[in-house]
Amino acid sequence: MHRCDRCLSDVDFIIEDALNEGKAKVIDCREVYVYGEENIPRSINMPTLDFLSHIDLIKKEEHYHVICLKGARSSMVARYLDNQ
Repeated sequence: MHRCDRCLSDVDFIIEDALNEGKAKVIDCREVYVYGEENIPRSINMPTLDFLSHIDLIKKEEHYHVICLKGARSSMVARYLDNQ
C-alpha cells in the first residue's frame, strides 16, 4: 500500500490529477461535521476516532493520500497503514 500524509492546505494539483485519473484515493480523517463543511470531491471520510471501523474499505493494492486539517491526524493514520 502506498500512502502520503498531508494537511488539507497542502493538497495540490498532483492529488487532484491522481484522483481524476483514478490512480489514487484521498482519505480525509477529519470529523464528519468538519468534513461536511469543506472537503475534496471524491474523498473518503474516515474520522480518526472511527478509523478502524472503516479499515475494511482500504485495499492494499491501491494508493491513498491521507489528509486532515493540519497533518497530525493524517500522519498518525498513515503510520498505522504503513505498519499493516
